[in-house]
Amino acid sequence: MPVNELDFSNDVIGPYNRLSASQVITYDGCPRQWFYEKVYKFQIPQYPVMYVGKAVEETFCRVLMESPFLIPSGAHRETMQATPLGDDGRPSRDAGVMFPAQHIIPLQDNEVPQTLEGLKEWAHRRVDAHFEVCLIKQKQEWEKHVRQAGDWDEVNQEACRIMVLNAIEFHFEEIQRCMNEITASEIEQWRTGTRHQVPSPDGFGIRFPTGKHPFSGEGKLSFPEAWELTRPWFVDPHAQDFAMNAIHPDFWFQGEYDLVYRWGGRTKIVDLKASNGTSFRSEGYQHQLQMYAMLWWVTHERVHSVDELEIWYVGHPSKKVIEVPTTDRLLKIESRLKSLYDELKLTTPTIEDCTPQPTPIHTYAPGGVLIDGSNDSRCDQCSWSAICPGSKGSDPQIPNEMQLAGTNHSLDIVPLGKTVVRLNLKCRVFSVMPRPEPALPAIRIVQGQAFGQFETRSIKPGDPRIETISKLSKDQEILIENAIVQSTFKGEILIKFDPWTQIHFENEDLETSTILGHRTRWNIGGIVAYTFSKGGIGAGGKPWLRKGVVLFDSTGCIHIDGWDNQWGPQYDMLVPGDTVIFSNLSLDAWAAQLRGEIQHNTSFRRI
Repeated sequence: MPVNELDFSNDVIGPYNRLSASQVITYDGCPRQWFYEKVYKFQIPQYPVMYVGKAVEETFCRVLMESPFLIPSGAHRETMQATPLGDDGRPSRDAGVMFPAQHIIPLQDNEVPQTLEGLKEWAHRRVDAHFEVCLIKQKQEWEKHVRQAGDWDEVNQEACRIMVLNAIEFHFEEIQRCMNEITASEIEQWRTGTRHQVPSPDGFGIRFPTGKHPFSGEGKLSFPEAWELTRPWFVDPHAQDFAMNAIHPDFWFQGEYDLVYRWGGRTKIVDLKASNGTSFRSEGYQHQLQMYAMLWWVTHERVHSVDELEIWYVGHPSKKVIEVPTTDRLLKIESRLKSLYDELKLTTPTIEDCTPQPTPIHTYAPGGVLIDGSNDSRCDQCSWSAICPGSKGSDPQIPNEMQLAGTNHSLDIVPLGKTVVRLNLKCRVFSVMPRPEPALPAIRIVQGQAFGQFETRSIKPGDPRIETISKLSKDQEILIENAIVQSTFKGEILIKFDPWTQIHFENEDLETSTILGHRTRWNIGGIVAYTFSKGGIGAGGKPWLRKGVVLFDSTGCIHIDGWDNQWGPQYDMLVPGDTVIFSNLSLDAWAAQLRGEIQHNTSFRRI
C-alpha cells in the first residue's frame, strides 16, 4: 500500500510535527538553514520553475488517470469528473459511491487505439487537453505568493510540455516491458478484477461494479489493456493536500511517493523531477528515495521491500537507478532518522543549537551524474547567506532599550520570544447580534469593565467552532483558551480566533488573565530576513497593496505587514541583514507564527 491506514487516535505527534525527507536533506546540508526554514518558517523566493514542476507532474498524472477505453483523444479535459473523497480527504472507500468512470459509456472497440503508435498518439493528445490549464493554475498559485521571484514570461511553455511527453515516453517503456514480461497468470488475475488494497487512480473505486475488470479482453494482452495494467499509483489530483502521505507506524516520519509501479510481482518507486539533473539537489534526491524505501518497508510489516528505485529527469530526459538498501541498511536509516526526530522535534532547538555548518555541494552532469572533483560552497546557493553568520551575516545583537532620534525618552525593546499575544479569558457574553448566513453572529463579551468584540473571519466553513459560537447566548459564562487579544487604532479590543483558539463552557484548569492588564502595543527589534508584498484588485475595482517584512532575533521571528501608504520611504531601503526597531506595534498571531500590524501610530527605524 502506498498509503497506509492508521488509528490516528493514538497519534500524539500530528501531521505538522512529523519528520520528512526534505527536512532531513535540508538539515544534513546545513543545520542553520533547516532552522531558518523549519523553525522560523522563512520562505525562500518562489521562482516560476518551482511551479512549472508541479504543472508537469499534474498533467502527467491526469493523463495516467484516464483510460483509452473511456476517453476519446480529443475529449474535453473535464470529461472525467472529480473523484469523490471521504472525510479524510482521500478517495472514498465506500463501495456504494459512484465513481467518475462509472458515469462514462465505454468507447466502441473500433474507437480504442490498439497499436503502440495509436496509444502514444492518444496519450499525446490528452497531454494537450490538460497541460495548458495545469500550467495556468500553477501560474495563478505563483502570483498569489508573497515572495514571487523571477519572471513568468520567461517560462518556455513548449519545453515544459516536452517534459510531460518525456514522462509519458518513460511510462510507455514500462508498458512495453510489461508486454514482454507479464505472465499469463497475472493477466488473468487482472482481468478477473483483482485490485490492490489501495488501487491506482483510474476513475473507479476500491472494486469494480461487475466484479471483473470492465476493459478486460481475451488472449494476448493488448496495448490498451497494458495501459490499464501498468498504471502506477500516484496522488489522485483531486485528493486534499497531504492526505495521501504514507506515515511511519509510530507517526514520527511521513512521505508522499510520486509513482509506484506494482506489476510483475515487483514494486518500483519513481521520483519524477522536472529538471535535467544538473542541480546540486540531485544528491539529496537519491537519499530521499532511500528514505522512501525505508518508509515502504516499515509500513509493510518489515516484510515487503521495494524492488527498484528510480529518478526520472524529464528535462534531460534520462533515468537514474538508485541502489535499493539492504535490510541492514534500512534498519540503520530508520534508526538514524528516529534519532534525528528526537533531536529536532521532541523539543524545539534554539538558533544557537543549529550552528552554520554547511556541507560542500557537488556538481552534476545531466541525468544526475556526479562530476568527480567538484566541491563548491553551499552558501553561494543559499537564500539566507546575507543574514547567516556562516556567510555574510552575523548573529542578532538587538539592544534592550533605545532612544530614537528626536525624542527624549528611551524605548524598552522586548525580545520577540518574550512578547505575549495569547490569553485565557474568563468572561461573559454581553450581546449576540445575528447576521445573515453564512456570517457568524456579532458577539461582544465583557470582563469587569472591559468589553471586547469577537473577530471570527478566520473561521472557515466546516470548522466545529461554528456551531459553538452560533449557540452562544447573552449572559452566558465562557472561557476562551488561547484568545488573541488585539486593539484597533480606535482603541477597540478584538478577540481574534486562529486554529489554537477554543471556547469552553465548564471550568478548565487554565491560568486566566484580564483584558485590561494585557499589553497590546509593543516595542520590538530584529534583523531583516526579507521583505514581501501582496496586491490585487478589490471588490470595488481599486488596486490594493500590502507590504511586509520578516524580522528575527535569537528568541523568535515575526511577520509584520501593513498597507503600502503606512510604511513610509524607509521601507524601500530595507535589505536582508538590516537591524530594525519598531515602536507601538500591534501584535497578532496565527498558530505558532507571531505577527505584527502597522497602524497609523506605529513607527520604525533602521539602526
